Amino acid sequence: MILKIKRSLFNIILSLYSISKFIIHVKSQNSTNVLSFGYFDGSLNDPLSIDGSKFSHIIYAFGSIDDNNQVKPYNQFEDIERDYHQSQKNCNCCLKGSYYQLFLLKQKYPHLKLILSIGGWGNSERFSLTFLTAQSRSTFIESITQWFYKYPFFEGLDIDWEYPISGGEEGTNHNENDGENLALFIKELRTYWNSIGHEDWYITLALPASLPSYLSENPNTMSIFAENLNWVLIMLYELAYGTSVTRHNSNWSPSIYDTAEAKYRCVYQCLESYLNKSTFQLSQLIIGIPMFSREYYEVRDDGSSIDFPGFNMPFNEDIPLGASGYNELMEKYLNNGFKDYYDPDAQASYLFNNDTHVYATYESRSGALPKINFIMEHGLGGLFYWELGRDSKLPQYSIVNYVNDIIKIDYSAIFNSSMENLILKTKKEERKKVIRENSICHQFTSKNPEFCNTDCEWGYETHLIMESFSISLNLNINYLLLQFTIIVIGFLIIS
Repeated sequence: MILKIKRSLFNIILSLYSISKFIIHVKSQNSTNVLSFGYFDGSLNDPLSIDGSKFSHIIYAFGSIDDNNQVKPYNQFEDIERDYHQSQKNCNCCLKGSYYQLFLLKQKYPHLKLILSIGGWGNSERFSLTFLTAQSRSTFIESITQWFYKYPFFEGLDIDWEYPISGGEEGTNHNENDGENLALFIKELRTYWNSIGHEDWYITLALPASLPSYLSENPNTMSIFAENLNWVLIMLYELAYGTSVTRHNSNWSPSIYDTAEAKYRCVYQCLESYLNKSTFQLSQLIIGIPMFSREYYEVRDDGSSIDFPGFNMPFNEDIPLGASGYNELMEKYLNNGFKDYYDPDAQASYLFNNDTHVYATYESRSGALPKINFIMEHGLGGLFYWELGRDSKLPQYSIVNYVNDIIKIDYSAIFNSSMENLILKTKKEERKKVIRENSICHQFTSKNPEFCNTDCEWGYETHLIMESFSISLNLNINYLLLQFTIIVIGFLIIS
């Protein structure tokens, strides 16, 4: 009888041991399924406020192109001149601004891949001219390469051209061959980077909600894009434009209340154009979650809809659609004259103020859910947010927290696990050297000694360097202790 009890207990112990190993294995295996990109506007917020454990890539917005086809900061002061720290004041050799905060962010979260985005709405006027000739493209390629050598925390380039051939803000240059010229630039950039040993640098491209005709109607251009881009970031929003009535901005499916002119304008329909008409791999497709509203003014609600007041109603078309950050909507608009409505058919939300007649369509947590489910069920590459600084700081509203709770990935733990394995395999006396050589400060200083506050010996921010690593290491030590305890108990029971 005692022997049977011992055997039963031992089997339980073995099961617990297997489960403890399975927990670690599943966490590691699932971590590679979905990539999380966050656009971040450094002119509005401090990059060091980002919780890097929730992202695989951060795309810094923006850089610009000058009249000589050279890279330049979009916001000179915020990017490279602002003093974030007391020690930067009157320091001529210090890296400053949001770029220094990116350096510290990379120290804190070594797994993060930082990508520089060039362009954006109102900042795309130079693309058509810069990509027009072989010489102008070569000049820009050399410039962006040297920029990455000077600021080696960047590991990739994102082109956010709004838009080739036509469209964009007034003043944006266009050419009927923009699509082909963009393809030539992408191919030439990839070829050049490969030739200098930087196959690991990323090239990404922001694309509109529906596949543009310069791709769908030009197989050669499409092939160049698919073969040379790491990912395309599909802006599955801005669907609120071009109608005479209020509607949704990023609805997954059609609404039964939509009028004929917008009946089939929805995220899923737009996404189908990429799935059916492009040659991109599913893993190359990164779909967007907007963290802003589109707002209609002087909405003339006739009271005909009790369930959805303000929706599918005429508005003052002479007033341009407005925009507010998701954080403003949740922290200022909601319950302050605005009521929240959810359209279950469209899977989209909006706020409406019946007193001021303002209608604000936005992406809620419920609205983001079908996108996340589709990514995970169909094996798409991942998701991106525009823009991280507009997420709500209140946990109950945060979109990033909500999505991360669904995909359940700690991106920093992936890197830290591989670093732990590397360190544990290294002789004890060489471990400090390994840690140093894999740190961003060592890489930065070895490539560019120009800045005196990027050296590993610079003291006042060193607590950031291994903070994330230490947390993960402690967690995994706890797992190892759990396994060891289980084994010891099992041995004692048997004996």
